[in-house]
Amino acid sequence: MTMSAIVTDHVEELLALVLRFTRARRRVLIDNLRYMDREGFVPQDLAVQEFSEQLHTAITEHRTHHRLVLRDNPHLRFGEHGRVDPVSEADPRAKALLDSDLGAYLQYQMQRLLENALNEKVACRMLRGYTGGVLRRATHGMTPARPCWPPERAGLNDDMDP
Repeated sequence: MTMSAIVTDHVEELLALVLRFTRARRRVLIDNLRYMDREGFVPQDLAVQEFSEQLHTAITEHRTHHRLVLRDNPHLRFGEHGRVDPVSEADPRAKALLDSDLGAYLQYQMQRLLENALNEKVACRMLRGYTGGVLRRATHGMTPARPCWPPERAGLNDDMDP
């Protein structure tokens, strides 16, 4: 979608964006482990800091004007129905570790995966708490009967459209 800003009145949509972002990041980080032995492979990551700044700005906007505004940038594109399309970028630190110390590279990737999993779990619990147990259209039909954790039980498997 080419829209430069999406305005919404639903905080649960923001939490659903966090879930979608963490799912996308999980796929990128798993690929860093899956393809690390391929010649010329360059580890990737998502722009976590930019996403965090977008969330901060959106929350500030919501508190001030009772709406959320999400703006596209080179690493994040927002669309209808809570869609977020993050663009991965090379991770120079991971590349340096991969080239010099495989053990440190694996530990680095596992730390990133753990951090991401915790963010996903917190967002899921907040979303369930915020909505009083009912997930609205932002989650495309997921309900508390389908828990957010683990992701496979939440209908958040990798083949589901983010």
